[in-house]
Amino acid sequence: MAANFAADFIEPGLREPEYGRKLALLKTQLRQLPQRPLLLLLGSSRTAYGVRPDRLFDAATVETPLVYNFGILGGGPLYELLYFQRLLAAGIRPRWVVIEVHPALLKTAPELMGAHIPPIERCDACDLWFLRDYLDAAMRQARAKLVRQIYAPGYRDFEVSDRPNRALRQILALCRQEGIVAALLLMPEAEELRDAEVTLAQQRISRYLWELGREYDAQVFDASHWCHDADFADGQHLLADAAERLSVKLGQDALRGWLASSDSRPAAPSTVPGLAAGRRHEVR
Repeated sequence: MAANFAADFIEPGLREPEYGRKLALLKTQLRQLPQRPLLLLLGSSRTAYGVRPDRLFDAATVETPLVYNFGILGGGPLYELLYFQRLLAAGIRPRWVVIEVHPALLKTAPELMGAHIPPIERCDACDLWFLRDYLDAAMRQARAKLVRQIYAPGYRDFEVSDRPNRALRQILALCRQEGIVAALLLMPEAEELRDAEVTLAQQRISRYLWELGREYDAQVFDASHWCHDADFADGQHLLADAAERLSVKLGQDALRGWLASSDSRPAAPSTVPGLAAGRRHEVR
């Protein structure tokens, strides 16, 4: 019991090392740059590998957001909700939150609950940089085929399931409650992953996200078609040079205007940027 308490409240990295490392680094950056408002990215490994915070904006000034990528390997709506609640409880108060929506995880398919994670998930950014020199078209297509097979149950007879829908709505409700401006993001996918069933499902997902964004005053950024098949290691995880290009485009074509708009101003900004007293709780 004492060990569980320590893991949950004293040292979160004991239970989940990846979360603990990311939280510690985030707190360090907030202390080093307390004057800069925090833009938090929540998501899966697609966000973790695909978005480079240092490439989103041209130069770092007092007005430039401190961008922190909290993409977690294997993440989806439930994990995003869990980590967002933990961050709020830890006293983290972003001004903006961008929430990745993984299309295949909007449906609770029994086959996906214990799905094997592709080996690419165990690579870090440096691994992917070197891997690019060894990924010929045949290997990339084989990986994309594996990913397509893994996520196929999530697109079959597609409808948004109750569990991920409630998780996304709870995240957006928490943002509204805390005065945090929110956006929803669809990360790029290779055309190799799309067939007629996937295309139909993604049309329904686009309508769902548009309605969700309208209900919660959240911007929707659709970057799902922004990259070429050769930009991916496996159809869903971007290689390092492609991640850099995507990040520049995302910053210039989407985030810059969103941050500057009057709608992106926080309703109740924290008096201490980024840190506060902890408590539980289509762009083409």
